[in-house]
Amino acid sequence: MDFSRQLELYDAENEQDKATVIGVGATGSWVSLILSKLGVSEINMYDMDVVEGHNVPNQLYSVNDVGKFKAAMCTKYCDVLGSSNTDMNHWIMKIDKDHMITPEENNIIFCLVDSMSARKEIFDMIIDTGIKYTWIETRMGLTGYRIYMIDTTNEKEVAKYRETLYSDDEAEVSACGTSQSIVTTAVQCASHAVGLWLAKKNEAEYVPNEIIFDVHSSFIMSRKFDKEKEE
Repeated sequence: MDFSRQLELYDAENEQDKATVIGVGATGSWVSLILSKLGVSEINMYDMDVVEGHNVPNQLYSVNDVGKFKAAMCTKYCDVLGSSNTDMNHWIMKIDKDHMITPEENNIIFCLVDSMSARKEIFDMIIDTGIKYTWIETRMGLTGYRIYMIDTTNEKEVAKYRETLYSDDEAEVSACGTSQSIVTTAVQCASHAVGLWLAKKNEAEYVPNEIIFDVHSSFIMSRKFDKEKEE
C-alpha cells in the first residue's frame, strides 16, 4: 500500500500504535476498518456476538455472515481491505483484564459496546491498571452521536467522564421499542472517533474530551474537561 497521501497526519510505516477495539458492531466494525486502512500497527478486536440479519444494513458484514462471529468476520474484512502493515487479532470472549489489557502505555482503547453497564465495567478495569491509555468511547442514536476521549491517568478527565456514565435504564429507546441505527450515522461516528484520536496524536490546537453531534442539523457541541472551572 502507498500511504504517501496521508503522511502529514499519519505515517503508517513508522508509527507503532496498538489499538484495542471492544465491540465490533455498528461503530466498532467501521472503526476497525478505518484503523486498518490507516495502517495502524496492531488491532485487537473483542466481541462475543454473532452477526444477525438486522446488523447487515449498518455494519461491515454481509448476509453471508449471519450466524458467524462478528470478531472473526471483522478481522477477515479488515485483512482483505486494510493494510498489510497491520497485525490483526480477534477474541471471542468475555471481558478479561488479564488478557485484554496490554502493559504498554499510550495505546488506544476504543470502547464501542452497546450497554452502559458494560462501559462502566470495562472503564473501571482500565483505570485500576494505572496505565496511561487513550480511552475513546462512542454513544450513537439514529441521527446523532457522542464521542468521549480521555487520558486514563488524568484524574480530572476521569472524574468528569464518570459523570457522563448514566444507567442503562436512562438509555434512549425508539417508539418501536428497539435501539435504532443507520449506516450513515455509524460510519460518520466511527470516522469522527478515529479523526479525534489523530487530532490528539498530531497535537492539534483544540482537542475536546467530549463531542455531541446531530447529523440532520450538523449541530456540534464540544468541551475540554480541563478548561472547566472547579466547583
